[in-house]
Amino acid sequence: MRDDDVKPLLDLATSGQPPLSIDIDGIAARGRGVRRRRTVVAAAGSAAAVCGLTALVLLMPGRNGPAEPATQLPTSPATTSTSTPPSCFLTSGGPCPQTSR
Repeated sequence: MRDDDVKPLLDLATSGQPPLSIDIDGIAARGRGVRRRRTVVAAAGSAAAVCGLTALVLLMPGRNGPAEPATQLPTSPATTSTSTPPSCFLTSGGPCPQTSR
């Protein structure tokens, strides 16, 4: 079979089908719509997650007042020693300038 014989047969086989056409503007518009929807859904989901976590933290038990200490520290009068004056590292072991009178 020669090429001249095959071409009419192929034309006859494909004559009943509509021509293939690609609408570039339609494809681009659908792509922009999909991108816009995904962006809006992502922004709304992020905002909802932030609001939910903020509400969870604010409504957590134990955040309504100051925490109570686990144990009470003993209260005893402080004892001070007046036999040795405080030493200062800035003056080579001598008395600190702020404490000498």
